[in-house]
Amino acid sequence: MKKSRLLFFVLFNFFKREFRGAFADKNLEIAIKCLAEKPSFRLLDFQHKTWRTLFQFIKQTVNLPILEWDHNKKNDFLIFDELEAVYDRKRYLNFISGKDCEFDSIGRKELLNFKSFWDKVSFLFSTILLSPLLLLLSLNKKKIAGNFGLLLFQIIEISNFLIIVKKGYEKVHLFGMYENDMNLIGCLFLKKSIPFIKHPSPAPLMAHNKWIVTDELAIEIPYQREELQSLDYCYFNQLVEYRPENAHKYLNLYKPFKKPTSKSIGFYSHAGWLRSKNKRTTTVFAKPEYEDSLLNWFNSFFKEKKKINIKVFLHPREKNSEIIEETKKYYQEKLGKINFELILSDIPNHHTFAEVELAISYYSTILFERQVCGYRSLCYVAGLEGFPIPNTSLDNICFSDLDELDKLLESDLNGQE
Repeated sequence: MKKSRLLFFVLFNFFKREFRGAFADKNLEIAIKCLAEKPSFRLLDFQHKTWRTLFQFIKQTVNLPILEWDHNKKNDFLIFDELEAVYDRKRYLNFISGKDCEFDSIGRKELLNFKSFWDKVSFLFSTILLSPLLLLLSLNKKKIAGNFGLLLFQIIEISNFLIIVKKGYEKVHLFGMYENDMNLIGCLFLKKSIPFIKHPSPAPLMAHNKWIVTDELAIEIPYQREELQSLDYCYFNQLVEYRPENAHKYLNLYKPFKKPTSKSIGFYSHAGWLRSKNKRTTTVFAKPEYEDSLLNWFNSFFKEKKKINIKVFLHPREKNSEIIEETKKYYQEKLGKINFELILSDIPNHHTFAEVELAISYYSTILFERQVCGYRSLCYVAGLEGFPIPNTSLDNICFSDLDELDKLLESDLNGQE
């Protein structure tokens, strides 16, 4: 679909939803809703909130390159993800299938260009023509203003993506399904009968995927199957059992099961403080202030329990050489009253499960991966509306009250000191 035509199509359906309400095509209605109302990880916090983001993206669109590229189909399967992640995705998919397959790949950065001078001119003309409508939508307080600027990039990417997938792939593997344009991609692929599967992370779907439009949906942890009926909207033709997306990196390490180190408790960071500093909290499910509260609890509860070894496993972002000293300072200020060890090694956190008897963290995907491997974890879920669903496989490892955790740990640690 040409870029200008796709832009008109999307804007027409924005206004159709505004003035006529429900669509006959529910999948398309959900796709349009997500474009307008779902935050994007590609925007900073302030960009979500201002209509000025639209003009920032118009300016950037003018500067996009013209590339006479042709994506040659070499294999039967295509991976769509950030380019730096493609190698790992190939290893993961081969691990799941037990085969050694080759994959074509494409990332958003490769798609963000024009095929010809006329392609660019026609799209920019359409953008200028439609900019009053985009601005009008961005001023609607019920919608996310910045999304209507980001939409310009998304239209270019999706249009180019459609050209590639028409080459007849046996299946397209879509990663990063949390992005707000992924349901539009799903809707267009379904209309064109393109076979595809969406891969979530091993986190609960409702964290970033309350609305799903897909052909196939990968189930990475049992809880995802349990929560399907509780999602706001979920359309799929088939559910497919997978393993957690990083399983190829660690699952075999714990076969046979390794007994964990006794009298040790781990904290796996979600880097909430760093997300706040970098102004990237709008899109996160787990809000930084609650992780901060849990760290304060650690500092108080373990103050007199010096024999318990506390290990703090950092998020990869916190280990960046440019901020490592700031990271050390942050945790020293937060946990200075207790006996703790800051793990600074480059060993992936997936390889550390046996190093602690119990992990206690604010909402973190790695806790669910620990559970898959048989290691005990407790997940603090204060402020996470709708999670977990009662009487499900994650309900018994979650708590929302720190006083409740006090009682649980006092009983658990009784006799260890």
